[in-house]
This record gives sequence, C-alpha cells and structure tokens, in this order.
Amino acid sequence: MFGVKDTMLEEAKKLFGDGNKSNKSSSNEYLSNDPKSLAKQTDLARKLREEPFRYEKLSWKACFPKLVDTSVQKLMKKRGISFAVNSIYKCLYWDKTDGKLIGVIAFGSDCEGPPGAVHGGAIATALDEVFAWGGIRHFGFSGVTLSLNINYHKFIPLRKSMVGVEIEIEKVEGRKVFMKGKVFNLDNSDIVHNTATALFYKANPLMPSFEEAIKVFGANSNATKEQVLQLFAKPSSSKGNNSTNGASSSSSGEDVEPYSSFKTSKL
Repeated sequence: MFGVKDTMLEEAKKLFGDGNKSNKSSSNEYLSNDPKSLAKQTDLARKLREEPFRYEKLSWKACFPKLVDTSVQKLMKKRGISFAVNSIYKCLYWDKTDGKLIGVIAFGSDCEGPPGAVHGGAIATALDEVFAWGGIRHFGFSGVTLSLNINYHKFIPLRKSMVGVEIEIEKVEGRKVFMKGKVFNLDNSDIVHNTATALFYKANPLMPSFEEAIKVFGANSNATKEQVLQLFAKPSSSKGNNSTNGASSSSSGEDVEPYSSFKTSKL
C-alpha cells in the first residue's frame, strides 16, 4: 500500500491499536523537550567529541562563526533562523578517516506525528539538513536539494527520540553530488529507522569551497565584519542602477546572479 513496507504497517497497527485498546502514550513519557542536551549526552556524541583528530565538528558556529552575525545573514537574504533549530537538534561530525558524515539527531516533543512517535516530516527535515552538510563539506556553499528520497522502516519513539545518522557520498558528476544515508538506533545500530538518498547541486560555482570558506569565515580568519559583508555584496550595475533593494543588472538588462562577484582574493 503506497510503497509502505509490511513491517511498517504492522508497527502502525500496534501503535494505533485495534480500536478496543487505549493508546498508552502520553506526554510524560518524553525524556525532555531540550533536544540539544539530549543529543550531547549520548555515547556516540561523546565519542565524536573526544576524537578531534578524526572527527571534525560540522555546524555554522563551529565552521563559519563569521557568518553567524545577523547582519550578514540579512545580506544573504536570511529573514530569521531555521524553523528546525529549536525542535530538531543535530550534532554532526565529519569522519576524516572514512570520508563520511556521522552524528546524532534529537527530536523535541513537538515533533510528534503518530501517537508517541516522531513525525515523518520532521525526519525528512532533519535528513535534508544533514544531507546539506554533506554537500557543504564536499563542494562548499550554494548547494540546493534536487531530490530527497526517504524510506520509513521503523517508527522513532518520542520517549527516546535520539537517533544516529550516517551520510556517505556515492558519486560526483560535475556540480552534482549523490549521497546516501541512514538513521539508526543508538542502542543497536542494526535497527535502522530510515534509509535515504539525495541529490544536491552547487547552484553558484563562484561560491567558495568548504576549504576556502573555512579560511575566510572560520575562527582563525582575520577578516573583519565589513570585509565579510563586502564579499557577499551584489555587483554594481554598469548602468548605475540605484534600486533600493540592492538588486543590480547587467549591461544587457538581465538580472545578475546574487553574489556573482564573490572573490575570497579580495581579502
């Protein structure tokens, strides 16, 4: 039925009951509504933190602290923070030895879908962001999702909503990177909740690679805030376009791609 695995259907029957039994799931079964603290306390997260020579932390704050500034975010057309920041926490690392992404995802209690289980859409959101970090680590900025396919094998219970995640790069074709991944049980990695594949595309080839971005926006960069803002400024119009929204046009009258003048050599 609709491509759903038989094992998933059996789980759904048990979860929703047969109509004669009451569902015992309740909000007091949730471990916490603080997914960040939950994820950091897991054995896997602890292991990743304790081996910095092998595992590299992946987050905007860890990798690109100079881009966290709100004024920089606004220039990049960001209107706020990611909607998934407070309800879905991702503790992600890059395995420099095996060349893959590994980490922990924790879901808050407001991510409930079926009674006592994580919503499938919340899982999809988390996986999309994790795959995006796989793209960032491979080709840098301006990656966009072209496809995301997810198989749901086993419900993630909210009362123990921390799961492991692994992402591997399968192949690269030009500006396209093909990846696969899985979401697994932290107590028993043989229990797989989800498998997924994704295709990401580097939309703007002029944007920096991961290594270039680390040099310019990382903790050891000497770039000032003004220099960072200038890097993301749109090119001036050859016709002297003075539009209030900062948009510029080429001599042919066509819109110029945002950030097309990005050059780390300006620093």
